[in-house]
Amino acid sequence: MNNIDRTIKNLKKIICDPNCSSMNISTVKGYLGELYVYKKLREEGIEPIQKGNQGGYDLEFDLGDKNFKIDVKLSTLKEEVNGVPKFWGWALNNKRKSRITCTHFICVAVNDDLDPIKYYIINANAKNLKCFKGYFKQFSNVTHGFALLPPKSTLNKISQGEYKMLFKKCHSLLKDGVVIGVPPNQKLSKKLIKI
Repeated sequence: MNNIDRTIKNLKKIICDPNCSSMNISTVKGYLGELYVYKKLREEGIEPIQKGNQGGYDLEFDLGDKNFKIDVKLSTLKEEVNGVPKFWGWALNNKRKSRITCTHFICVAVNDDLDPIKYYIINANAKNLKCFKGYFKQFSNVTHGFALLPPKSTLNKISQGEYKMLFKKCHSLLKDGVVIGVPPNQKLSKKLIKI
C-alpha cells in the first residue's frame, strides 16, 4: 500500500470513528476529497501540486496549454433537510470568501463507505457560477451551491417546493453539460480539459 492509499484509509477511519463523532470533521473530509482527486490525476499521468487551499484552491497543474487551479469539495450523503431524501451537497462559495481564485471545482460524491462514486467538474468562471446562486435557506451562509439526489431518489419524494426546484435546477445543470459527471472508471483529466 502506498502512502496516499494509507492516508486515505486512515482518514476514512477517523471520519467513521465514534470517538471522533463530536468533533468537526469537515477538514478531514475535505482533505480526503483532495487526496482522491490528487491520486486520480496522478494515475492519469498528471503531477498536481498540493496547495492545501492556500490561495483558495487545493491542487494546481498544467494540462495542455492551460493552468488548472482546483478547489476540491467532498460530500457524503446528507440528511439535513426535513422532508428531503438523502442528498449530496457542496458549498462552492460562502459569504466569508470574498472572491473565487480557482479555475474549477471538483465535487466528489462518496458512498456510505466513503469511496468516490462520481466526480463533478464545474468551471469556476463568474458567468458560469451565476447558475449556482441560491441554496437551502438553512445554509444561509452559502452563496453558491450544488446539490444532487442519488440516482434512485426522485423529485416526487420532496414535498417542499423550494427544495424540489433546487434539485431540479442542479440536475438540469448536469443534463445541460454545465456540470460534467465523471465516474471513477473514466479519465477525469480528459473531461476537465473540455469544460
